[in-house]
Amino acid sequence: MISRELLSIIEELDVTRICIIKEDYLYYKITDLLNEELEDIATISINLYELAHKIKIWALDQDYIFKTFIDYCGTAFCYVSSATKENFRYSGNTEPEAIFLAGKWVLEQMKDER
Repeated sequence: MISRELLSIIEELDVTRICIIKEDYLYYKITDLLNEELEDIATISINLYELAHKIKIWALDQDYIFKTFIDYCGTAFCYVSSATKENFRYSGNTEPEAIFLAGKWVLEQMKDER
């Protein structure tokens, strides 16, 4: 599952909570940062594969390369490489799941560099 923090960065919105994954879509709620009560103002959906692609592009902007594939058993893998970091591998039941885990790792690396 993608973290709320990573989803907020990728979508450039203040995601208040992730609601549900149904079929190939993730539903989440956003709030209006100008509203002092911070009430949810909308529920948005995004295709999981489109979201995974956005994360791969975002990671590339951070100087990380994601390479994904699915093995003969159906396990999805995402290899993360960078010129300055050791390579890592993440696996999941689906390609988006592996990419979400890899994206979370990149976000943690960015926090550590600050």
